[in-house]
Amino acid sequence: MRETSNDEALDLEIQRIVTEEYADALRSLVALLVPLEQRKEKIDRIERRIKTVKSIKDKMKQKGIGLGQLREQIRDIIGIRIVIHFLSDIPDTLSELSQLQPLELSLQTAEDYIATPKTTGYRSLHLNAVYKPEGGNSPVPCEIQIRTTLQHAWATKSHLLLYKIQEVPERFQRHFRILSDQLHLADEVADLLRSELSP
Repeated sequence: MRETSNDEALDLEIQRIVTEEYADALRSLVALLVPLEQRKEKIDRIERRIKTVKSIKDKMKQKGIGLGQLREQIRDIIGIRIVIHFLSDIPDTLSELSQLQPLELSLQTAEDYIATPKTTGYRSLHLNAVYKPEGGNSPVPCEIQIRTTLQHAWATKSHLLLYKIQEVPERFQRHFRILSDQLHLADEVADLLRSELSP
């Protein structure tokens, strides 16, 4: 019984941190991103989420950390996904993001899975960022992902097919990689067509 009450206490404390620190920051970030989201010629959509208490606990366990290290070690409690139409719009999107105050991007720690996809074929650009709320409140870390609509379609399909599968057989991994490569080629062709059709 004692473990259960310790577990419940941890759940409540994580929920308190998420509610008091991260939920307000996410609301402010959503408002900050509205002008970018309205650029429909470049942006398909912007998705956002806050990790669940269970997901945060699982990550704490995986990293072997306690509550005191939560803010520094888990940088993706807030997740923002920007889905764009064209690969060639990534530099402009990054430029616009870097001008949004009080959001600070860390381009040095970016993980570019578009240039170097994961073995499964996963492609997306992952950026660490820090949102610095006004009024002297503590900075809130977040992760921003940028991917094309075709990369997003691949990620959605692979998630639906692979969800809850612990280990994907190698032959299926190859098929997912081939599908990803084909969609990447389609992204490159779409960029070429746009540049040739532009006045």
